[in-house]
Amino acid sequence: MLNKYSNNFSKHDFTQPALFTLLAVKIYTRSAYRQITDLLESSDKIQRYLHLKNVPHYTTLQKFFKRLPTAVLQELNKQILRNHQINSEIIALDGSGFANDYADKYYAIIRRKERKSYVKNHISIDVDSRLILHFAAQRGPRFDTRFAIAAIRNIKKYNPKYILADRTYDTEPIRKCINEEAKAEDQIPLKTRAKI
Repeated sequence: MLNKYSNNFSKHDFTQPALFTLLAVKIYTRSAYRQITDLLESSDKIQRYLHLKNVPHYTTLQKFFKRLPTAVLQELNKQILRNHQINSEIIALDGSGFANDYADKYYAIIRRKERKSYVKNHISIDVDSRLILHFAAQRGPRFDTRFAIAAIRNIKKYNPKYILADRTYDTEPIRKCINEEAKAEDQIPLKTRAKI
């Protein structure tokens, strides 16, 4: 799945599994890239555990994340799901955009370089176990509704009773797909309609 190194001509300073682990810690702890490298510098134990001879520069983590194929994440998630018995009574859908660079959003705005494009990740999770049952990543900005029906068709095999989503998903085709194809009840707030 993840080769030890990205190619035979890389410097071989850091293995891909070690970088992936650091990336997972960054996301789990909601830290910045610099915070993760600061943590590594202050922890010999983590460095030994990951067999790191040096602490990677924060841009090394950022570049690794930028080139990480979605297929690798999908395969990792499939392996996790294979090892768990899924009994999803409630499934939640949502989409979230995030940047893979290290520029501060406030700095980008004041410098008039606000991002026009970013990664949009659409996920479906089992509410009880918080396992990711389905996800798709695309360049944003995109509407969540583009991916909702594909996600619902993918997760209906888990026989959910309820499918939760925010009002972005309040469309007739999405509700119909939930009710008729997934045989579940939709729990989606109504969009605020303009008063006439």
